[in-house]
Amino acid sequence: MKIIFLDFDGVINNAFKWQTDNPDHFDRALVQNINSVILATGAKVVVSSDWRRGSTLLWLQDILDQHGFQGTILDKTDDVDDSVSKTLQDDRVNQIQRWLDQHDVVDRWIVIDDMVLPLADANFVKTNPALGFTDADAGKAIRLLND
Repeated sequence: MKIIFLDFDGVINNAFKWQTDNPDHFDRALVQNINSVILATGAKVVVSSDWRRGSTLLWLQDILDQHGFQGTILDKTDDVDDSVSKTLQDDRVNQIQRWLDQHDVVDRWIVIDDMVLPLADANFVKTNPALGFTDADAGKAIRLLND
């Protein structure tokens, strides 16, 4: 199984959208870029975004579906902040690693996030938060999941 660990802010929205009054403020064009990766790779999504906190899988699926999402939200990472971690970035990576440790059916995985995370390039697509998940980012994600 192929997995995308998906952040929302800075990925399926951008800095312009954060400044609007729209409460969910996702950009349909950026969601479509995620769709292109899902359609080309068959990947499922695990939400690693802070939007997962206090949210059900059903709500996360619904809010994305309202913006044209065509994939499946399989799960979300845990909400545990690691007391050993010194940064939000380390917490995020540790949460992803715990998820991977608990699910041995994963063949390939990537993280799509706007934060600089201590991950190997073979598993990471870093977005520019001012732009979100671009066509070029989608191309890289497809290559990482399919090669």
